[in-house]
Amino acid sequence: MAQKSTRSLPAPDMAEAMKSLAAAVPAMVPAARLGFHAQDRVLRDMEQLTQHWIDRRHEALRSAAELAGRMSNGELADPAAAAQAVSAWQQQSAQRIAHDLREGTEVAMRCASHLARGGAEMGEQALASAARNAVPHKGKPRR
Repeated sequence: MAQKSTRSLPAPDMAEAMKSLAAAVPAMVPAARLGFHAQDRVLRDMEQLTQHWIDRRHEALRSAAELAGRMSNGELADPAAAAQAVSAWQQQSAQRIAHDLREGTEVAMRCASHLARGGAEMGEQALASAARNAVPHKGKPRR
């Protein structure tokens, strides 16, 4: 049977680790701000998309209620007129759905762009910050 090792790994110095982390935070803040801005743009685009979708659903509900009212009050007693009115309502609904898909695709592409651009800007900022805050190496240069 294999014998258990009684050797333990050295415990990390938590105070030193926290000091290192605290020292790094100021350098990360500018990059983090860029990420927050990218997320804010995504949220604004998604909020607008959602509001437009809700507006289209309200319009669908209003037009369906109007059609039902016209059918129940006898205005569309003629089967051909009723069929034509229902067909027009269905066509409008299909247009709303197409608009949902088109706008959703546009917003998805814009959001992907916001995040990609934000990620690239964050990376550039982090590299620039690291270069500014780098401690020179005091050993032999590596080859």
